[in-house]
Amino acid sequence: MIMSASIAPAALLSLREFSRVNAIKNNSNRLYTRLSNDDKMLINAIINASKDKGYATTEQVAVEYSRLANRSVSIDDMMSMLINARDSGLVKSMIVSINDEPLLVWKSNIV
Repeated sequence: MIMSASIAPAALLSLREFSRVNAIKNNSNRLYTRLSNDDKMLINAIINASKDKGYATTEQVAVEYSRLANRSVSIDDMMSMLINARDSGLVKSMIVSINDEPLLVWKSNIV
């Protein structure tokens, strides 16, 4: 009886978190269909660049975006584009530690 009383709240919290994450992804997918081709290329660049580790650095996204768009882009412009995408809920940014160095990385919310 005590065991089920302690498991029930944890199960409810897990279900709530799953619902919240699922809602964010559904909203992001709907927004993605309405994006311009340039904005879709940015999301595709993040997805392609993050295939190995699940996330990509700003530089990796810039290289992949340049390849997809067939034009070069500065790191400053790429950072601005990524911040706008993050503020729109299309991507998320994280800080990871690689060789004891903090590094800003990006991951798409689009599945």
